[in-house]
Parts: sequence; structure tokens; C-alpha cells
Amino acid sequence: MCLRLFTNMLSSSTCVFRIFYPILCTKNKISIYCSRLNPTKSLKMSTSSSESMPLVPWPEVYCFGDSLMQRGYTEDGGWVCQLSDQLIRRCDVINRGLSGYNTRWCRMVLPRLLNKDLAKNIVCATILLGANDSVVKDMNPTQHVPIAEYRENLIEIVKFFQSVGVEREKIILMAPPPCDEEKYTEYCKENDRNMSKSQTETKLYAETCCSVAEETGVEVIDLFTLMMKVDDWPKFMGDGLHFSKKGSEFVFNKLWPSIDRRTKHLPFTLPDYKDINYTNPEESLEN
Repeated sequence: MCLRLFTNMLSSSTCVFRIFYPILCTKNKISIYCSRLNPTKSLKMSTSSSESMPLVPWPEVYCFGDSLMQRGYTEDGGWVCQLSDQLIRRCDVINRGLSGYNTRWCRMVLPRLLNKDLAKNIVCATILLGANDSVVKDMNPTQHVPIAEYRENLIEIVKFFQSVGVEREKIILMAPPPCDEEKYTEYCKENDRNMSKSQTETKLYAETCCSVAEETGVEVIDLFTLMMKVDDWPKFMGDGLHFSKKGSEFVFNKLWPSIDRRTKHLPFTLPDYKDINYTNPEESLEN
């Protein structure tokens, strides 16, 4: 038994010796051995090459808001998804939607989400807030924000974007959309929640958002007024508060011309695969 164990150990040692034998060779032989493992460039060469190559700039569209923004990638609320699709390989679309948040809370957390370094690539910023601020205070004191404070918070949020380098011309305010009280009442009953939305209150907050845009000199997309101009506008609201699929398409169609104006000059990032010189890809991809 001992003899067999010794024989196995000797055999293993021989294997280890064979595996690491190239390390005992000269420097030139090690290079030859490594080149056989990797017939392309050595690791050292590729590392130094990547370090000398500039990073590809990738502009951003920054979307800040509440659940109407956060749900922008869902099947029904996919208007942010449509933006991403239109801007693919020209812009990253950053969704910073915070479901349930009002302007008070958004104003507090925004400095933790964005600074000058993170904002340097932003070519357009959209802000959609007010659906939660405008809930009836007696029915939902947790999320309600008085209209005067809502106004102040929106102004300060716009100013913050400017303070980190997002120029006024790049900012778009979006007024909160109408609320289908009938649908939302049914939704609240089914989910054991208080029905705290009021079309009258929502309209006042939407008007305030538009006045803030005028005061701060930024563009505004008045979703409330635009939707209410359509006779069967309730089709735009899924549960009465959030967008349906048709509502998301409506939002995208109203917003896209403003986004396009700010991004159409941006080139397609990196060459199309059909334009790459396959015999010398570096010529196409490293410049």
C-alpha cells in the first residue's frame, strides 16, 4: 500500500513538473510558450493599448420623477422604454423614477443621486412630479404637499439641475396628467386603499407646474391639458392614476419632438458592423 502511494505521488510530481517545465525555460521560450496559448496580442500589450485608448463618450437623457416615471419600462407604462429604443447607441436613458415620492422627498434625495461629475454627459433632463403632491390632504396626509411648497420644491429641483451643469435649455418639466377618479376609486377598493385623488386638485398642480416652467425659463409638456383635449382621455389612464399602454404612447409622442430637438445632432456611437474592416479591425475601432 505504501509503495502504491509513493508511486502515485511520483506520478503526480512528474505531471506537475511537465506542466510547469516552461517556467524553467529561458525568457524567449516563455514568450513562445505564451504566444502559443494566445496567438493574438499578449495580455500586457492589450492592457497598455486599452489604457491609451480614450473612452467612448455616451450622452445621457436623465428622467427624474415618481411612479409615472418609474413605470416607464413596464408593458403598460413603457414610454421611457420607447425613448431608449429611439436613442439606442446615441444616448443612454437614465430612469430615476421613485414610486410614491412627492417633490419634498425628491428635493431631499436629488443631491444623493446626481452631482457635477455624473451630470456632465446629460444632454436632456425630464422632470415629472405632482401626482403624489396633489392627493387630498385629509385622505392622504403622508404624500400630500401643499401647492405653495410644491411650487417652491419644483423651482429648487430645477435650480439644482442647473447647479450641477445641466443648462436651462436642456431641462423639460412635465405637468402631471389628469386622474380618472372613477377608475382609481375601483382600484383603491380592490386594493384596500383610500381614494385620495381629485381631478380638481390635480388640475391646480398641473397649472402650477406650468407657471414654474415659465418662471424658470424651461420647457414644459402640459400632459394634463393635452390629454383633456381628447374626448375619450380616460383611455390614457390604466388604473386611473398611472398610464395605460395608449397613455404611454401619447406621452412619448408629445415628448419625443422635444427630446429629438436636443439629441438629433448626436452621432451613432461606434461604427456599424458593416463598416468595420475585418482584416484590420483596429483601423475601424481604435480611432
